[in-house]
Amino acid sequence: TVFEGLHYTLTIPTEGWEMIASECWASEANGEVQFWVTDYAGEDVDDVLEKLLDGGYEKAEFDPYMVSREDEEGILHYVKLFSENEETIGIFYCYPAEAAEGSGARIRTIVDTFDWDMK
Repeated sequence: TVFEGLHYTLTIPTEGWEMIASECWASEANGEVQFWVTDYAGEDVDDVLEKLLDGGYEKAEFDPYMVSREDEEGILHYVKLFSENEETIGIFYCYPAEAAEGSGARIRTIVDTFDWDMK
């Protein structure tokens, strides 16, 4: 299913995911596996990135606008930032470390479907 946000679209599988809040989904199989979208309402992408780094995230080596951290319970947290036309959107996602190969791969596939929809 193509989900249409304010300035973007995401393709989200119709099975296995439940919208639990506005622009926030959780896996039906494991509620600790979640992703959500945050619109930074005109904030500069580099300013948002700096705030995330100040909040304990670390830059990913392979993508200058992706950060991650692991919390004390072994939950992996990621943020992928997208920026265009002075708009910045972050897709946050998290899952237990032991779910990285399954749930982590599925979430990354969803994040990769992000597309700007500037109407």
